[in-house]
Amino acid sequence: MAPTTRNQTRDDPPVEEGNQAELEAQLAQLRAQIATLQATNQAARAPSGETKPRVPTGLPTLKGKRNEDVRQWLYQVETLCRIHGHDAADSNSTLPAIAGTATEEPASGWFLFWASRTLPEQQTWNQFTIDALSHFEASNNQAVLRQKLRQLRQVGDIEKYNGKYSSLIFRVENMSKVDQISYYYDGLKHATQAYVKLQNPTSLSEAMDQAVKYEMSHFGGERRPGRERPEREQRFRGPPRPNLSQTKKSFHKHSYKPRHYAPAEQTKNEPV
Repeated sequence: MAPTTRNQTRDDPPVEEGNQAELEAQLAQLRAQIATLQATNQAARAPSGETKPRVPTGLPTLKGKRNEDVRQWLYQVETLCRIHGHDAADSNSTLPAIAGTATEEPASGWFLFWASRTLPEQQTWNQFTIDALSHFEASNNQAVLRQKLRQLRQVGDIEKYNGKYSSLIFRVENMSKVDQISYYYDGLKHATQAYVKLQNPTSLSEAMDQAVKYEMSHFGGERRPGRERPEREQRFRGPPRPNLSQTKKSFHKHSYKPRHYAPAEQTKNEPV
């Protein structure tokens, strides 16, 4: 083998430097590919993290008949749309179409008329609620709601009464706090009403809390309708009558009248 010359030893370092540069170029290329893959994965994950709005299922149906609660129907539709990712803002133009799918005759006929006669830029959720209320809700609806509040009475436990009262009171418009509390007083049981009035609450929620507190401490949250009946009957019937069995004299064998079946030994001694 020929000995290594001085020129060959000088040419070796450039070969090693070339290999190093090639490796660095490959590493840079791999890093670029990894960065591209990461960006692609992040872009693919972004839609999955943001839930797309979906059409809710199980929507309540509006038939447009008398005595139907249109406000309650609108509230339920809006709530279900919010749960399924919709922005239930006043300017939303998707909610009216969703609400239209939950209508039956004759309400569905009114919706088709509304969609055909209303300008596209005006077919918003706010305009739909205004038009639906003006068409289906009776003109004396507020007076009817106030009448229902006055007639509402606590029959069972306090939680049921509070639930029924709340479902009515929050649909009444422009009702003062004094009237809200006053109407609530009138429907309470006599003892509960006296306690809540004594606490002098300044808001309806405070009055409800006081009523629940009283009934939980006295009746454990369950109050039977007939518990106050004896007290009410007592006031109208007056004082209780004495028991006849206690006032009746007990019979004794010597307590008899003359000539009325007296004992034999006594009748013999009497003069004839």
